[in-house]
Amino acid sequence: MTNAIYIVAILNLVLTLKNYFMKRATLLLSFLYCFSYGMLQAQSRYTDLDVAMRGLKNGDTVTINQPVDLKVRVWNFGADTIVSDDTLRLYMTINNNPIMFYDAATMTQSPFSPFGGYNLASDDSDYIMLTNFIFGTGYTAGPLSICMKVIPANAADSVSDTVLTNNESCLNLVLIEEPTTIGNTMFEADINVFPNPAHGKATLRFALNEPADVRVELSDMAGRIVRQDKWSGLSAGGQSLSINTEAIAPGMYIYKLSVGASQHTGRITIE
Repeated sequence: MTNAIYIVAILNLVLTLKNYFMKRATLLLSFLYCFSYGMLQAQSRYTDLDVAMRGLKNGDTVTINQPVDLKVRVWNFGADTIVSDDTLRLYMTINNNPIMFYDAATMTQSPFSPFGGYNLASDDSDYIMLTNFIFGTGYTAGPLSICMKVIPANAADSVSDTVLTNNESCLNLVLIEEPTTIGNTMFEADINVFPNPAHGKATLRFALNEPADVRVELSDMAGRIVRQDKWSGLSAGGQSLSINTEAIAPGMYIYKLSVGASQHTGRITIE
């Protein structure tokens, strides 16, 4: 009789423990289901944007205070579609410095410029353009690195980008100064450098409206001066100055023509 009581007690204990753990397991499974469903809902659309700058190309020249169009082509290689309600956020850096955009809606500065109204199915592409972008007087002539990155966003209908290694495109440009005056007068003719590319020697041709001393500097793309030449007492009129480039390594360089406080910069390639 005693053994039977023990056996019944053990069976009741086993059933109690079984019910306890079954309830906990059910709760755990319910939690995991809700969590997984929430994650799927939060990331319901998957895209893969590939970005490439267009129009400008490496080595091109842009001018301070003169507008230029900056354009990127955006491909969607993901499985889902970018819809018109999505926002394509354009981020931009110049010489590794983030650019802040003015948000007219909030009247504040934003680290990105929003673009909407795009419909990009898988393998479709379209363009985003910043028109009339101006490199103002806060920039100095010389090498210029521009990077543009695009990230999709939608607060109401979540969209994500599964691959972030191809969302950015960069170009290395040359920023030159606006045409300047010499002795408070404009150049009589456009400055011409030839041959360009130069082989051993380059000739700088321009015109002065009055006598002046002239200095020419050549700098590499890191801003290091590799050659300086000076001509004193040049008369008014056409000038043709020869620059020896034999000792300069092949590559792209910036020339700077200086007369007093006035300067003019341009690009020259040495081979």
